[in-house]
Amino acid sequence: LAKLTAKRDDNLTCQALMDELQITQFISTESDARMMRAPQGMAVAYNVQTAVDAENSLIVHHEVTQDSDDRKQLEPMAKATQEVLEQPNLTVTADAGYSSGKHFQACDDAGITAYVPINRTINSKVEEPSFFRREDFTYDR
Repeated sequence: LAKLTAKRDDNLTCQALMDELQITQFISTESDARMMRAPQGMAVAYNVQTAVDAENSLIVHHEVTQDSDDRKQLEPMAKATQEVLEQPNLTVTADAGYSSGKHFQACDDAGITAYVPINRTINSKVEEPSFFRREDFTYDR
């Protein structure tokens, strides 16, 4: 009973500290990790963002985020990279997972040209997808 009481008191102390720090999750063994959606389901994970100089293939900025949604990462990563490179104008590319109109506008306002395809994820709940599938095309040499 004493062990359980001590564990309960420790949990209450942790909850109070988390409330004070305004965080909803804390993994004691990996403070930067959070519960995130992964292909296998929910998992304790990181979301590491990396900006690479295309000409030299060097990492110029990286960030460990606790948000599993890349759509919220384009603007902060592009601006941080712009600051590191000390460039008033910058061109960035990213995959469709970073597609966000709000972030495109913020980048444009900061002198950053972002080349990111529109995210055209197919809604699996729709009976007939509105976009072409890979199987709809054949290679014509």
